[in-house]
Amino acid sequence: MNVGAADAQRGQSYNPQRSKYWRNATEGYNSYYGNRSQYKEVFRSAFEQGYRDGFQRYGYNNNRRGRWDNRWPRY
Repeated sequence: MNVGAADAQRGQSYNPQRSKYWRNATEGYNSYYGNRSQYKEVFRSAFEQGYRDGFQRYGYNNNRRGRWDNRWPRY
């Protein structure tokens, strides 16, 4: 969440893949957890959810003060 909120705060566009944590995706990995590729997949999924939550939360708070600028991607 902190990475997404920080990106939004700096006025950057929504892009979790820009983060070194997403690119590496082995933060906290231990071979005890099993397959490294599966760990990376789950890590990235969880990271994207946290990033989205942080980015949205900051955007929501700014929207309430009238400063939202449509950085959120449209699907």
